[in-house]
Amino acid sequence: MNARVRLASNGDYWQASYDDEKGRRRRKSLGPKAELSRAQGLAACDELGRALEAGSLVSGRKTRLRAWVDRYAELREPDVSDGTMRTIRATGDLLVRGMGDVPIRGVTPAEVDDWLSWLRSKRGGGLRATTAAAHGRRARAMFRRAVARGELKANPFEAVQIRGARADRDDPIPTDEQVQALIDQAPGPAWRAMVGLCALAGLRRGEALRMTFADVLWGEGRLIVRNPGEQVTTKGRRRVVLMTPELEWILLDAQDAVDGTRPTSGLPAEVYRPMVELIARATDATPARPFQALRKWRDTTWRFEYPGHVVDSWLGHSAQVAREHYARIPEALYATCSHTPMGGIVGKTTNA
Repeated sequence: MNARVRLASNGDYWQASYDDEKGRRRRKSLGPKAELSRAQGLAACDELGRALEAGSLVSGRKTRLRAWVDRYAELREPDVSDGTMRTIRATGDLLVRGMGDVPIRGVTPAEVDDWLSWLRSKRGGGLRATTAAAHGRRARAMFRRAVARGELKANPFEAVQIRGARADRDDPIPTDEQVQALIDQAPGPAWRAMVGLCALAGLRRGEALRMTFADVLWGEGRLIVRNPGEQVTTKGRRRVVLMTPELEWILLDAQDAVDGTRPTSGLPAEVYRPMVELIARATDATPARPFQALRKWRDTTWRFEYPGHVVDSWLGHSAQVAREHYARIPEALYATCSHTPMGGIVGKTTNA
């Protein structure tokens, strides 16, 4: 085995362990033990050691797919959660399995198209269209980063349509009247606070459950959403969110009624199914993603009142994420536009 690279184990996977040019310890996934023997792992370490000595691991024309996806994961690791890192590594493994450890500069749009089809085939695991599309978007981001770093001249994924990207976003957003009915029919102050935080402030499920009364700036119209961990990610970072007067009254009511430091104290550990049932009773709809449906409503309605960058800051996502996942056209808008002379919105402007 190469003296610079040692074979290591990580549960069910083999890894190569080595120090980079700056003396930092690095680990590179070699594959599952079920598919790779110890002898094959040692051989892979020797090959990696030769690539390191030749200086061709992640630069120049010899950059190979396995090396690049591992390097991409290292670049992203400081900025993403552990869950996101697992999905990035899963996509990288699928890329190498489907395309082989080829030089990244040799990947063509035709091979990308073949790989996307392979993901949905039996050989590729028979993934659903939405799952395959998610892997496709992550792979596109990997190659986009390679272009930005000068590893590639063009991204072969940009020339290929990734189908199925919007199939998981078909839940209609509730109307203003339905959201109000949902708040009114919530069974008790804690559930009313949960609905209010998710709908009126657009908080994610976990953010609403972690919110404490100390995070409420009473009389200032603001909530503080705190990072639950040490790592700062796109979803895990401190931000300030607008608190509407109605939400403040809901939280005041919860403060007087619940026994605990959180407005949602006393709720069950699993709130998904009860929220689906609550929405079904209030709106006659059964959304697959109830908490995302409430964020869609908040994102969409706020954009008719406030600049887009302000809404993105309050909700804690980027403008691109808002366009792809949250901002929608409310049904009431068609009725409003159809009753104005020029078909426009009187007195309101949108901020995409």
